[in-house]
Amino acid sequence: MTRNMLPIAWVSAYAFARDTEEDVMSDVIEWQRWAKARDEQIGAEYGPLSLTALHWLSDEDQNFPGVPGSWRAEPAVADGESSQGDSAAIAAAFGTVTVTADSSEGIEIDGRVVSGSVRVSTESDIQARVGDVIVEIIERDGSHAIRVRDPKAPARLAFTTLPRYDFDPAWRLTARFDALVEPREITVGSVVDGITHQSTVGGEIAFTVDGSEHRLTAFGDVDHLWILFRDATSGVTTPGAARSLRVDRPAEDGTVVLDFNRASCLPCAFNDYSTCPLPPPNNRLPIPVHTGERSPE
Repeated sequence: MTRNMLPIAWVSAYAFARDTEEDVMSDVIEWQRWAKARDEQIGAEYGPLSLTALHWLSDEDQNFPGVPGSWRAEPAVADGESSQGDSAAIAAAFGTVTVTADSSEGIEIDGRVVSGSVRVSTESDIQARVGDVIVEIIERDGSHAIRVRDPKAPARLAFTTLPRYDFDPAWRLTARFDALVEPREITVGSVVDGITHQSTVGGEIAFTVDGSEHRLTAFGDVDHLWILFRDATSGVTTPGAARSLRVDRPAEDGTVVLDFNRASCLPCAFNDYSTCPLPPPNNRLPIPVHTGERSPE
């Protein structure tokens, strides 16, 4: 079977659940466009395949192979411990990273060459540049790190397309979104030991496969719903950590289309330098979902 093409038998069977065969083929064409866009995203100049290193920082100056300068972190202070001005208070709340380098080393932050020591807040991820290499300054769960993105990474240069299952109309499901009265925050694990993520839960999505109902916790709000899930293929033909799936805004009656054909690999499937979240325990399906993206080859 040619990858990304829909078998005629599936088209005929699926047409009973759709208005016309043209509707079915429209779904296939849209899926193919999505798959092409995903390949472009994965192979982008600074996409997940460009990551080549992740270095966790301490409160002492450290040097790392292939990264100029020395780097150290100052962790956040507890609430109420800083009585300084706004900018200093923000830095205290999120922590800072200090890079020390000579101008000849060519590190740039905000378009300025580092000469001496520069201290930056980690309220949001900051990018330093060394030529066409990006050094990201990041904070995760109170810990600080630098992460290197190199557009000349061998994995990126060798990439062509991501393995994925053929489109399967049986996995384009009509589901129901049960919204929470008030969104709530939960803590989920990470592919990095000791790192956690805080995520906002908007509700649950219920769907039926072969007569059995399954429910998945949905993150975000009604305009930006997404799920993280594992299934019986995880760690076998699909990434062991999880796959993700974006969900369009529900209809007024809560109906949503849950299209597992668009189940996506997380960045950690493409490198060892990402800090991807893990799904909550109830988002581990006991059934195999033989559709969507597969593990990179």
